Amino acid sequence: MKKLVVVTGASSGIGMEFAKRFSSEGHPVLMLARRKEVMEELNLPNCLCRSVDVTDLSAMQAAIKEIVETPLLSHTSNQEIKDNYNLWKQSIEGGLESSKIADCAWFAYQMPQNVCVREIVIAKTKQED
Repeated sequence: MKKLVVVTGASSGIGMEFAKRFSSEGHPVLMLARRKEVMEELNLPNCLCRSVDVTDLSAMQAAIKEIVETPLLSHTSNQEIKDNYNLWKQSIEGGLESSKIADCAWFAYQMPQNVCVREIVIAKTKQED
């Protein structure tokens, strides 16, 4: 049995692509985001969707406890990053396609147990596919 994957921000962008990718690879996926109906419209196999604001630790813990019986580590976010997100996104010319970032995460996940992937730097380049 494959491990449960918990995806926050699963109603759009990178989070949605992560959920699609891990679901397509046969993992059970717990999709978390505020817009439950958007996640449900994807109709991904072996997925549960829960409406959760990821800044609400109690709500995150409750959603995960419903699925598994292990505690969720605390979630932190940097307010400066949140406040400057749009400026940052413009500075990288719109960023990368979400599906490409999900592919990188899948690649790291696929590494053998005896290989430690400590960091992946994903950066936009001028190269074309």
